[in-house]
This record gives sequence, C-alpha cells and structure tokens, in this order.
Amino acid sequence: MVDNKQLNFTNSVFLKIIGIITMTFDHFAKMVTFFKPNLLNQVTINIFQIIGRVSFPIFAFLVVEAMIHSKNKILYLFRLFLLSFSYDLIFFLVSKEYWGNPITTLFLGGLAIYFLQSKKVYIKLLAFIPIIYTLLISFNVIPLLA
Repeated sequence: MVDNKQLNFTNSVFLKIIGIITMTFDHFAKMVTFFKPNLLNQVTINIFQIIGRVSFPIFAFLVVEAMIHSKNKILYLFRLFLLSFSYDLIFFLVSKEYWGNPITTLFLGGLAIYFLQSKKVYIKLLAFIPIIYTLLISFNVIPLLA
C-alpha cells in the first residue's frame, strides 16, 4: 500500500525546488546576455526570462504560508531581513550601486502580513508603511539608482 504522504507533491519543499529551478532559468538568461550576448537568440532569452518570472509568485506564496503557519513570526521576519540586507550589502560593495532586491520585497510583504494579523487596529494600520514603500519604489517615486 502506498503512503499518502509520498504522493503529496504540493508541499513547501516541492514549491521551493520549482522556484529555484525557474529562478535559475532567469539568472542563466541574465548571465548569458551579460557575458556572451550573442550566444542565445532573443527569443530563447525571452522564454528563459518568462520561465524565471514564475519563481517570484511561488516565493511570495511561501512567505504568506510561513507568516500564517510559523510559530515564531518575528524570527522568520528577522531571517528574511538578514538575507535581504546581506544580499543588498554584498551587491552594493561589488557594484557600488543599488539595483533593488526581490528578497526585500518579500520581507516587506511579510512585515505587512505580520501587522495585519494583529488584533489592534492601530498596529494593523502600520501595514500601510511597507505597502506604500513598496509601491513608491515600484513606480520609481523613490529611485533605486542615484
């Protein structure tokens, strides 16, 4: 008899693997266009980038699930913040520019969810801070590059 747990492919580990694989397609396309611009034609690069764009909604879903089911939401947010900050710091030290970071967007989304889960109305209103900040960056009101 087959165990039902073995047939469950919709768990978070499977989604993380799919997210990593699809993200690798996007990063491969970026690296090829940077180092060997004529290696792949534009259609192939576009297909790789489209496949890669699937990864962000998967990771955003996983952050929402973690914020719902995590026992220690502060620790989870702290780990997301550390990952985001270290990525930003390393990238800034290497390139001397700040291009933005999808992990920062995931952190801000998790922070907004954390505030919205509060029972107190005035804490729920704090959710507008990360939401507005993300929107201002998205519409280039707060430019990432100086």
